[in-house]
Amino acid sequence: AVPLTGVPSVEEMQKRVAAAVARHKEGEWITGGGWDHTLWPEKRFPNRQQLDAVAPKDPVILTHISCHVAVANSLALKKAEIDKSTPNPPGGEIEHDGLGEPTGMLKEAAAMALVKVRIPDPSPEERRRGIEIVLANVARNGVTSVQDNSAWEDFQVYQQLKEDGKLTARITEWLPFNASLNELQDRRAQGGYRDPWLKTGALKAVSDGALGSRTAALLEPYSDDPSSTGIFTYDPGKLRAMAIERDKAGFQLAFHAIGDRANRICLDVFQAVAKANGPRDRRDRIEHAQVVAPMDFQRFAELKVIASMQPSHQTTDMRWAEDRAHTRGTPC
Repeated sequence: AVPLTGVPSVEEMQKRVAAAVARHKEGEWITGGGWDHTLWPEKRFPNRQQLDAVAPKDPVILTHISCHVAVANSLALKKAEIDKSTPNPPGGEIEHDGLGEPTGMLKEAAAMALVKVRIPDPSPEERRRGIEIVLANVARNGVTSVQDNSAWEDFQVYQQLKEDGKLTARITEWLPFNASLNELQDRRAQGGYRDPWLKTGALKAVSDGALGSRTAALLEPYSDDPSSTGIFTYDPGKLRAMAIERDKAGFQLAFHAIGDRANRICLDVFQAVAKANGPRDRRDRIEHAQVVAPMDFQRFAELKVIASMQPSHQTTDMRWAEDRAHTRGTPC
């Protein structure tokens, strides 16, 4: 993968992609991530033409540092059968230019998935080697327990490592909220939920995007883009029904929510869940809880919802909060 964290310009991103092209066979997928357009002089999203200039014969997709948007080149869009007539997928957006053509920018998981599903999966050997590298890094940093929100195939690698006596951290594997209830129950049965070394855990749903990509769902328009209030990725009624069903089956729920609109809707859903299924020690979570309306603060306590916040966001996202949500007077 092409490392793009901290690149100071789109030109530097192009140089790194060109170097990757030189290392790859023609036609192989080139992936990467970590770019942040707000560090660039023009502060604009990149586009497919800029990638085409250095990778005309290789499909390319590069993910933003927020992981909520990505830019793809023309060949990647072609492989995904994305053109000017392609509708936005539910919960996502395909950005278009003034002529109606795709710019290459794909917003939120539903849109990015149109391209990413075309990328070949790693081989079992590659997957295991990658996990071994991560576990070694985790051990070097003194981390003993990990909540992992990755593919089920990764969990199966953890199972192999445990059988081989080589699992060096306690792993709780989160499951995809959007999977069918039958599939979730099957995976819980296969993976277990009591072994302190390796078990399944919460169901993760991503309800909105991020401030850095202007896809976090806000109650009011963005300060620096009055035309947008971000993206809430679910129909609220559908999210509520799915949450009630999964809670009734005994699953813990963990909803990603950055914007104040997303946080409010998620709290509404948790309130509906408790009303429908009665009291129990759920320990449901809102991941990030980054921008919250003051009137919703107390609801976290009343509903016993964990505000799972990441201290690193205070520094990484501070400038975005100040630039894009400063008029609302709500802390991040």
